[in-house]
Amino acid sequence: METADNIRLSFWPGVFTVLMFFFNHFTGFEGLTFSLLLLPVWVYVWYRSGCFHWRAWSVVVLFLSGYAVIHLLHGIHGWYYFRSSLLLLSTLLFVAAVCAAFRVPSFPVDALFRQLLILNFLLVLFALIALLIPSLKNVVWYTISISKNIEPFPRLKMFTEEASHYSFLWALPAIYFLSKLAVFKVRRPALLFVMILLPLLLSFSLGVLTVLGFSALVATLQFRRQIFRTSHSLKMLLLLVSACVLFLFVIYLVYPGNPLFVRLHNVFAGHDTSANGRTYQSFLLAHKIIAQKSLLFGIGPGQLKVDGRNIIIQYYAYTHMPEVVRIPNACADTMVCFGYTGLVLRIALQIVLFFTSRVPGSIFRFWLFVFLFIYQFTGSYLGNVDEYLLWAICFSPMFDQEFLYQATVRKKIQSGP
Repeated sequence: METADNIRLSFWPGVFTVLMFFFNHFTGFEGLTFSLLLLPVWVYVWYRSGCFHWRAWSVVVLFLSGYAVIHLLHGIHGWYYFRSSLLLLSTLLFVAAVCAAFRVPSFPVDALFRQLLILNFLLVLFALIALLIPSLKNVVWYTISISKNIEPFPRLKMFTEEASHYSFLWALPAIYFLSKLAVFKVRRPALLFVMILLPLLLSFSLGVLTVLGFSALVATLQFRRQIFRTSHSLKMLLLLVSACVLFLFVIYLVYPGNPLFVRLHNVFAGHDTSANGRTYQSFLLAHKIIAQKSLLFGIGPGQLKVDGRNIIIQYYAYTHMPEVVRIPNACADTMVCFGYTGLVLRIALQIVLFFTSRVPGSIFRFWLFVFLFIYQFTGSYLGNVDEYLLWAICFSPMFDQEFLYQATVRKKIQSGP
C-alpha cells in the first residue's frame, strides 16, 4: 500500500506533467517554455530525490566544454553561443529532474496517461467549437498552407507552435494505448480508438502519421507472437486494416481532390515544401553551413543565426526576410551545432541505451524508440524539450510496470485459482 508521502509525490508530478503537456509552449516567446521557466523547481526536485549523479553530469559538461574550445578557435558569437548552450543544458537538467520525480514506487503510470487522454479529448471538443469563434480559432488551429495546390485549412495544433509539434507530442499517449490494445483486451476499444486517432487526424501531420504507421509495422513484426497469440487479435487487426482501406477508397470516390491525396502526390513528386525542408534539404543546408568552419565539429549552438542565416535565405530564395531561421530536423540541427562527430555520438548513445535499458523487451518502449529514431531524421530540432522527454520515457523501465502488472493478472486468470 502506498504511504501518504508517496501519494503526494505521485500526484504533483502528475499535475505538472498534465500542465506541461498541454501548455508548455504557450508562453508566446520563441523557444521559451514553461518547463525552462520552472527550472529551479525541477533542480530542487532532482536534488531532493537523491538521483543526482556528479559523474554523469561531469561527462556532459566536459563534452560541451570540449566542443566549446574548438568552436571558440573557429570563431563564435559569444552571446548567442552562451544563451543556446545554457538552454540546451537547462533542457537536459529539466528532463533529468522529471525522470527523478517519477521514480516514485508504484507511480500510477496508467492513471496519468488516462488523465492525458480524457483531458486532451475534452480540449479537442473545445477546439472544434473554437472553429466557429474567430478570436479562438488561431489559438488552437494552424491555418498556414502546407503544400502546393492545397488551400489553407485548419489543422489542430492545440497550444503548441504548429500542428506537427502537437501531433508529435500526442504520439506518446497514442503509442502507449495502442500498445495496450495490441497485447491486452481493453474495455470499449472503439471509443479508445476514436480518442487516440481523432487528434492525429485533425492535426493532419503527414510526417508523424507516416512514421507512426511504419514504426507500428516494425513493432508488430517484433512482437508478433504476443500480438497474435489468439485469433481474436488477428481478426481485430484485419478489421482495422480493412476499415482504413475502405475509408481511403470512399474518400477517393467522393472527394478525389482532397488535401491528403494532393499532398501525397506532392510528396512523391518532390513538390511538398514541408516534407522537403524537413528531410534531405535540412542535411544539404547543414553540410553547407558547417563546411564554412568545421565538418567534424560544426559551428556551435546558437551560431545558425550568424553563420547559417544567409545560406538558408539564398537557398530558398526568400523574397521577404524571415525573422527566425531554423533547421527543422533534429539530426541535421545536431550536425550544425556539433558536426558529423556530434551526429555519430547522438546515434551511438541511442543505440547503447537501446540495449542497456532493455528496450527490446517492451512493446511500448520498442515502438516508441523506433518512432523517435526515425522521426529525428524527418523533423524536430536539437533543443526540443518534448523530444528529450519522450527519449527519457523510452529508456525508462518504470513505464513497463503497467504492462508487467496486466500480464501477471492475465496469467493468473488463465491458470485459475
